[in-house]
Amino acid sequence: MNLEALSDNSLMLKVKEGDLDKMSLLFELYKRPLNGFFYGLTKK
Repeated sequence: MNLEALSDNSLMLKVKEGDLDKMSLLFELYKRPLNGFFYGLTKK
């Protein structure tokens, strides 16, 4: 199954159903924006 074939919604539904491997796919897609978000939360 390739990454492009799955929407964010379907990935989250799979995670909700217990397929935690899909969480790593989401992380790979959004790691840069997530890092920026958390950096913004922690800088003073």
